Amino acid sequence: MGLPTKVPALQLNQGAKAFDENVIFSGASVTLEPGVYYTLTGPNGSGKSTLMSCLLLHQDLTEGQVLIDGAPVTSASEAFRLQVFGLNDALGWLPGLTVGQHLEILADEGPKIAQKLGMASSQRMSVRQALEELGVPQAYDREPHTLSSGQEQRSRLASLLLRPARYYFLDEPEKRLDTAGVQWIAQWAESTVSAGAAVCIATHDPELNALPRTKNLVFPLETDGLGLGAENAW
Repeated sequence: MGLPTKVPALQLNQGAKAFDENVIFSGASVTLEPGVYYTLTGPNGSGKSTLMSCLLLHQDLTEGQVLIDGAPVTSASEAFRLQVFGLNDALGWLPGLTVGQHLEILADEGPKIAQKLGMASSQRMSVRQALEELGVPQAYDREPHTLSSGQEQRSRLASLLLRPARYYFLDEPEKRLDTAGVQWIAQWAESTVSAGAAVCIATHDPELNALPRTKNLVFPLETDGLGLGAENAW
């Protein structure tokens, strides 16, 4: 683990992140392969969200680099922008727009991205259909701040149905959701992985951490990289 490779993969190579003297993680090497479901687990404050933010290039690494298919990438790299999609607290709503207007912008890019990624062309969901599947059709014409926290989170999850990618990162997506919402995430993750994408979720939820073939990346981080837990059997 941790050596650059030319096979399809997203990698963190010898990554480290520190805020002044506070080292969050160091010597971390991770390889995420398409068609695999990963969970990041560990206690609060162990560095899960920081690591995910670095993998999404929302924060700069103190040391190390992120690679896709063996080549270093930045947030401006086309390979990164096309292949990676993240759902975390950094995903803000565009001011003054309804949920529907925001998601329509995202949905408009979906077919172009799918074509560039060489994905099979198919009729993708409309924004209204995506919100309907998440149980919040009323959100289309409402601004996010007028929704309950659970409805807003479901509206965020609808973006997963509109944006094709090879690598999906979700930071504690179960927050503010009821049981049915968590079950939806589990079903989406299983179907997305079966379709060939990688899904990586930072979570405290037992159900999301126990899906078939889960590869668990365990926190806190060790100096020789992430501890890789046992792979769940079918």
